Amino acid sequence: MLAHWHLFARSRPKQNVWIDVSECAADVGTIDAGVERVLHRQHLRLAGMCCALETPGAGERCLDACIDRAVAAMEHIRRRHGVLLSQLAITIADTRIPAAAALEQREVSAVIEDCLGAACARYRYPRPTVTLLLHTVASTPTGPSHASTLDMVRDATLELS
Repeated sequence: MLAHWHLFARSRPKQNVWIDVSECAADVGTIDAGVERVLHRQHLRLAGMCCALETPGAGERCLDACIDRAVAAMEHIRRRHGVLLSQLAITIADTRIPAAAALEQREVSAVIEDCLGAACARYRYPRPTVTLLLHTVASTPTGPSHASTLDMVRDATLELS
């Protein structure tokens, strides 16, 4: 019996998935296993990589290494699986500065752009769209407390590309 599709039937939308390469960048087997799991599920779409920079005070060298690991993993996935990833999310965990002040520091954006340009040239990978996420601690009269996730996303997400 043949299956008939209704003209107005919609398939379930695919959910985007980002693979975190902060911890497993050196382990290619872990990355491949994660990619395989995502690619074998029809309702998931591998959108890109994410990496976390835990110590932003470490400077440009630490940020450069973080971006380099992510772009290297993206290139590995393109060669091995034939999937071109178009998004890179960089998470910076900084408890010392409020989100509004962090977004005003445009030199962070310039450093990320320089590091991303160098990594993409090194691996001959097309430049992905970059999203910068800042995880901050809100100050209250009783001391520091974590802001809600909705406030952090609303206040501290910056699209660079």
